[in-house]
Amino acid sequence: MKFTVELSEYAGPLDLLLYLVRKHELEVAALSLASIADQFVAHLDAIESIDLNSVGDFLDVAGTLTEMKSRLVLPRAEDETTIDTQEEDLIQRLLDYKRYKDAAATLDERAAAWRQRLPRLSREVPPRRPDLDERPVRELEVWDLVSAFARVIREHSAVQPTNIVYDETPISVYMDQIKERVATSGRVAFAAMFPSEAVKSSLVGLFLAMMELIRRHEIRVRQSDLFTEIWLEPNDADLANEGG
Repeated sequence: MKFTVELSEYAGPLDLLLYLVRKHELEVAALSLASIADQFVAHLDAIESIDLNSVGDFLDVAGTLTEMKSRLVLPRAEDETTIDTQEEDLIQRLLDYKRYKDAAATLDERAAAWRQRLPRLSREVPPRRPDLDERPVRELEVWDLVSAFARVIREHSAVQPTNIVYDETPISVYMDQIKERVATSGRVAFAAMFPSEAVKSSLVGLFLAMMELIRRHEIRVRQSDLFTEIWLEPNDADLANEGG
């Protein structure tokens, strides 16, 4: 099995922008995107570690945001129309993307409601084992976890050895370790899952294992409020349902 988090499949740079906007309860149409440039850039180390193939798209938007921010603090020696148009174009792209996502979410809700109204009889559908590889990680979980992982990388970078060390531990081993620790403790803080002495490749391995367990609904994540600790907990109810 290929253990990667393909951000480009469901969460590109516009998705990250929209997440940051919603996180701070801002209005897209009235927003100066330069105000969240630093937060967008702060995610790049984590994104590069998780999915190197998609980081180019994020770098392109990060460059645009950084340029916007620099123009806010420097004397306006050039035509301001060019600056305004650049930001207006990006805001329009973000608005279009938001409408697309909102429409898709509405359709999903209607489909779920329709299934509740007209459930199929058990004999109409042959029994089928759930395909765990087809299950996505919900959007909000993705960016909350990527944000938390970016903080972990920044905190660990100050104590990393100067020589490059590679950890070739299989992801499945990390998955077993995480499941056992969560089951034993009842719940574990996200940051506590990453040992202070771990090298970057180990941090990435642990994060990918965590994402895979969440996607399989073998553990769940909880956060009581914005900017608070993220907790990993067992998901016994879902596991029992799958077994039945």
